[in-house]
Amino acid sequence: MTIRAFITGLSGLRLSPAEQSFLREARPWGLILFERNISNQRQVSALVAEFRDAAGFDAPVLIDQEGGRVQRLGPPYWRAYPSGSDYGWLFDRDPALGLAAARLGGRLIAADLALLGITVNCLPLGDVPAPGADPVIGTRAYGDTPDKVAQIADAIATGLGEGGVLPVLKVKSLLFNGLSAEAAKRQAPDAPLTAPAWQIRRRFSEARRGHPSARPSRRRRSSMRRRNRSTRGSRP
Repeated sequence: MTIRAFITGLSGLRLSPAEQSFLREARPWGLILFERNISNQRQVSALVAEFRDAAGFDAPVLIDQEGGRVQRLGPPYWRAYPSGSDYGWLFDRDPALGLAAARLGGRLIAADLALLGITVNCLPLGDVPAPGADPVIGTRAYGDTPDKVAQIADAIATGLGEGGVLPVLKVKSLLFNGLSAEAAKRQAPDAPLTAPAWQIRRRFSEARRGHPSARPSRRRRSSMRRRNRSTRGSRP
């Protein structure tokens, strides 16, 4: 049966009979773990193995293990890692030391994940907070300039890769980073999680079109190109 291009989640610490049947039939490309799926090392390793057995192949397993306030794996069974801003603070005082610390942080996280059979980490972050923008990213950001963020993100990704874990770059504020906190609240999609998928997609699309960085539709871009060509042709 063909592997399907989606990543699934699970409801708890073990696979339910219904989830086992679903995985065998649907064959998702991968699994992402959340706090509800995590108790201790033995349990997580068993869950990962159960998932792969039901999926029928060595499927990727993902997690969000950043450090700071976003850690699916935490004490007492796993290390508490620094926030992204801690690497930025160190980078400001000694760039080489800050990058070495970020690379080591990525390598240590990879060691934790590899022991559990987790192969992909949704890290590093690429957010660059803008003045007056919604502060939702907070201490997760590495800094407030693109160059600094890029260097630290690259160091963390390198450390993860050296430990055999695939890094996935995230830009959490891609949609609202240019908005003020109040504007973000007004324009954020507010569909409840229980809403039908079509409604959530529509709300998100409406919010995206309202953002200053949103591109015009394909039809509008085509119309703009025709208008520009006709304007150039009418110039003396």
